[in-house]
Amino acid sequence: MSKLYRMGLKRLLDLCLSTVAGLMLLPIVLLVLLVPGVRIVRKRRLGRNGNAFTEYRLRCPMTRPGRFLERISFHRLPALWNIAVGQMAFVGPRALRTSDPLPAEGLSHIRFSVRPGYVSPWWLRVRSNMTFDDE
Repeated sequence: MSKLYRMGLKRLLDLCLSTVAGLMLLPIVLLVLLVPGVRIVRKRRLGRNGNAFTEYRLRCPMTRPGRFLERISFHRLPALWNIAVGQMAFVGPRALRTSDPLPAEGLSHIRFSVRPGYVSPWWLRVRSNMTFDDE
């Protein structure tokens, strides 16, 4: 995996996929923003090298459409912008809030050496119903 980072292929893949997905889903996001109560919110997160950035998300009311959008993780789609501009990657550790306590000294070096992810490897395992023993 480290070869992919050095060669920039992972970043290129993130850029291409986020741009294509963002353009394809933009009309749907714009339609969803017409639903009463849905809006784009900004959240401060810690990214690569511990630098703070603004992550974008949709805030959905707890109505039937809002719960559906949360269940299918649609509220995370605005973060495709963060991937396109290089603040996040598709897969990586979860971005910490700026108010969260920092991890232990040895772990923070590892955690902040890569871009935070749109999804984490753990999330992918849960969504695919894999167990830790299946790896």
